[in-house]
Amino acid sequence: MFTSDRDPVLAERLNRHPHLRTRVERLLAAVENAAGDCEKADAVENRG
Repeated sequence: MFTSDRDPVLAERLNRHPHLRTRVERLLAAVENAAGDCEKADAVENRG
């Protein structure tokens, strides 16, 4: 996995904007298909 010295800075910035952090987490879940039950991006968007 790629990591950088900027990771803690990014995490801190996201923590200052909870609504944006939530959106990023949803996007990551869609990309990773965390639940394993969404085959289309539209289905993921409708879950949120």
